[in-house]
Amino acid sequence: MNMVNAKHWLASLLVAGSMASMASGSTKPVLNDWFALGSGCRAKSDLAGNVRMEGVPSEVGSSDRYKAKFIFKDFALNGESVASSVEKFGRECAVRLNINPPPGKRIVGIRAQTKISSTKDSGPTLDILSELKLGATSIGKIQQKLDGSARVALREEAVYLEAGQGVGEQLPQLGCGEAKIIGFDYSWIATRSKEQKGSMHVELGKEKSLIIEAILASCT
Repeated sequence: MNMVNAKHWLASLLVAGSMASMASGSTKPVLNDWFALGSGCRAKSDLAGNVRMEGVPSEVGSSDRYKAKFIFKDFALNGESVASSVEKFGRECAVRLNINPPPGKRIVGIRAQTKISSTKDSGPTLDILSELKLGATSIGKIQQKLDGSARVALREEAVYLEAGQGVGEQLPQLGCGEAKIIGFDYSWIATRSKEQKGSMHVELGKEKSLIIEAILASCT
């Protein structure tokens, strides 16, 4: 699937997911439908792929915190696997998860955490973007750039995002029982010149995971 078709499919799934959430109301579990889509991933609640979701048990005293853990397989950007004639290339993955608060509860917080590992020779430039979304709105964003002049032996960066972080917007006040689609986007872009062909590699940290957390509270 090319990126143009993937974006169209992503948009249609977002609309369909929103409509399904409004129609189903409180009949669904708090964490239910999800999908992962992009040049580096493809899976769905009812479709096996290179991503799977695991529920995370609530901690004692935190019954209003709901977590989902996504495990990724073979999601990486490797310069050696791309033809030397290609000067700009990348990998993306968009994860979307439906959050359906029970009656009398509303979403008051959204968080995400992951780790990204990178290594590169001098030459290639790496742009690493991590973005937390509520529907189509960016509510948290971290963008890192590894300059071409730098050589990185091994760099593992913990990424923690919540509403209002970076250039993202603050979380709006949501309605009581209002279901929403929470998203997390990975975008890794490498640029190299014909004269500088140094190797590079980007992947998720050791656990190959992303945790998305929704925090709920009583409506009154």
